[in-house]
Amino acid sequence: MPSSLWSRLLPGKQWRLLAGKIPGLPDNFSNLSALRPPWGRSWADPFPVMKDGRCWLFIEEVVHHPKKGRLAVMELHADGKTGPLKVILDRPYHLSYPNLFEYDGEWWMIPESRANRTVDLYRCTRWPDHWVHERALFRGEEIVDATLWEQDGRWWLFGGVPALEGGNASSQLNLWTADSPLSREWVPHPGNPIVSDNACARPAGRLFRHEGQLIRPAQDCSVRYGYGVRLMAVEELTMTTYREREFKAYRPNFAPGLIATHTLNRAGEWLLGDAAARAWPN
Repeated sequence: MPSSLWSRLLPGKQWRLLAGKIPGLPDNFSNLSALRPPWGRSWADPFPVMKDGRCWLFIEEVVHHPKKGRLAVMELHADGKTGPLKVILDRPYHLSYPNLFEYDGEWWMIPESRANRTVDLYRCTRWPDHWVHERALFRGEEIVDATLWEQDGRWWLFGGVPALEGGNASSQLNLWTADSPLSREWVPHPGNPIVSDNACARPAGRLFRHEGQLIRPAQDCSVRYGYGVRLMAVEELTMTTYREREFKAYRPNFAPGLIATHTLNRAGEWLLGDAAARAWPN
């Protein structure tokens, strides 16, 4: 039987989004509602943005046959329902992790494009669906899920990297710094890799502060890719040192049939995540 037919008959994995108005950090994701994509697609890597009192949800959409990710946006209404989905970036290679940030009065995005061996910077020219390529921050490097953080006038870029070229990029975390997120010169941290553990290396969302503590969401890939989310408390972040400890962990045990959950992000009242389950074709 042709492999393409096998892939359609065997159970597959489908990612869906999780959303809810939840203060603080819950013990699990059981109170988040699922936002399910159409059959044959997955929605993952939600990055919410509050703008002019409205919540916009930027996501990775994967079309399963052939399997390739692209970036899309939809509005998340106050009642938890979503508006129409609109594709905003589609390239010949896989895209995911639409990491948005505001800087100098404009909105910018750094999606994951390891398949192109670049870390690219895009600028929004018309909110929320027009984006232009500004420049490549890195070329010829395998960096996944680049995540920015600004502290004391410096910008830090966290990114998962493979231990060996072409290998798994979930076991090591590197760090770079610059004086601007638009910089062409990112200085590697002398402690790289700052994390060497597939249970907590790869980024899983924006860094944020919780009750004064800086938190870095990380993917737990110790069981399988994207198995869970670990929140790491950053205890030291300087030009020469980095130290973190585990603060909280989320596993895919909050609903029947789930096998993975690998993103956590906030915007306003909203907490966003994602989850994967085995799915049979209709």
